[in-house]
Amino acid sequence: MLRFVVLITIIGLAVSANAYAQGRASAKPVSLKTESEESVFTYQYAATGAGPTWCFGSAAMVRVGDRLFASGQVPVPGVTGINCVRPTLYEKTDKGWQLIYTDPGNTREPSPIVVLSKDKLLMSNNPNDAGPTDYDGAAHPEILAFDPKNPTTPPQKLTPVWDTEIGFHGHSYRCFASDSKNKEFFLSWNIAYDRTYWTFYDRKGKWAKQGELMFPMGTEYPTPEPLRLCYSPVLLKDRAVHFFGTVDIEEPIQEWRDAKFELSKSKWDYVFRRLFYCYTPDVIKKPFSKWIELTNLDKTAGNAYAMDIHRASNGDIYLLWQETSTDYRLREKFFPGVKMTNALKCAVLRKGTIISTIDISKGGEGIISDESPTWGRFHITPKGRLFAVYTASVITPDGKSSTRNRIKEIFSNLTVSKPIDLDLKHIFGSTYFTTSPRSGSTPSDYIELFGNCLDTGNELRYAKIHLQE
Repeated sequence: MLRFVVLITIIGLAVSANAYAQGRASAKPVSLKTESEESVFTYQYAATGAGPTWCFGSAAMVRVGDRLFASGQVPVPGVTGINCVRPTLYEKTDKGWQLIYTDPGNTREPSPIVVLSKDKLLMSNNPNDAGPTDYDGAAHPEILAFDPKNPTTPPQKLTPVWDTEIGFHGHSYRCFASDSKNKEFFLSWNIAYDRTYWTFYDRKGKWAKQGELMFPMGTEYPTPEPLRLCYSPVLLKDRAVHFFGTVDIEEPIQEWRDAKFELSKSKWDYVFRRLFYCYTPDVIKKPFSKWIELTNLDKTAGNAYAMDIHRASNGDIYLLWQETSTDYRLREKFFPGVKMTNALKCAVLRKGTIISTIDISKGGEGIISDESPTWGRFHITPKGRLFAVYTASVITPDGKSSTRNRIKEIFSNLTVSKPIDLDLKHIFGSTYFTTSPRSGSTPSDYIELFGNCLDTGNELRYAKIHLQE
């Protein structure tokens, strides 16, 4: 009997090892060639509380065939309230990036964009009727529909339909996702702290379904409260909607809030420590599932941000996020034994159940690693290969520290490749975008990045890197 058990164990290990080897060997090595690095636009600071990349859960850059677009914003002189910018749209041309549209309405937040089809580029807009000195006013959500082949033609305006009366204003934390194959999109809007309002636009050009997604509750806090989810990556595919959000609430622990106030003298103290996910297999016919918590760093006052979502060909859902173990300002007094670490993590879910969670990259105190990740995005190739594009603080062989943009491939057996550095003159720091399928862009053999670089101040830049087998 013992010999039989040992034999079965050996066979099992051999099968597992073979599957592991096949998963590793199934993907050919890749090389990277940087083809361009360009300035898109330089923005001026505006007192909105939301910069031009603040919609990072959605997209500010999309590709429609051989044409590339990016959204931005420009400040409005003489406006003192938070609705003091106007949305802009840029196109990459042979002469560089050109400003092709500036909206006449004032707003607060950046305006995410998606591809609905090869004939429609959509921008989510939130114009506000506040006067020049009003702090805020009533907003009027709309969708601006551009013809990608003639983008300078004035856009068509679509007015979203909701199933209840909503008092829209300057704060929206909206999510915008497209299924360009089916010519459908999903839009959600945070107005209060306890829910997000959503609406769905179908392939027939109808606002086919609306609803309210209630946020999870923080019943364990001294004062129970709704856990508002913001900066949420959302994925729409064949009417299934996947919603992945970062909890954004005021510091719930009074002692920690007081300690931070002594250091900063600021009462503005929102924390981002928990991540939640839910989904519906059919947004028309089925309700959203219960919330699934991906990470909770409340015990050590850590930090976490939802980064991206990918749906594999077998239907598995990949969730990407970055987390930091603790708050360096509080560690000495409250968590002296907690080590400071950074991790880029990925969870894989199958039919709403987490089947695995892996560290794509991890570094910091007590970890043998040359890198410590701070930001990341997915990149998907036409053959379905999945990569994490990320920013990391790297220790070089001579012991010096530098910041790099890197990629790692995520294999089907949930192992990852060794890192490859992107050869860039200007390193992208945080809040950068890729041409994501979640926004209707098609998978590509080119990694395209748009966002802030570490050494270029208020300039938003673009880079294109050829990923070759």
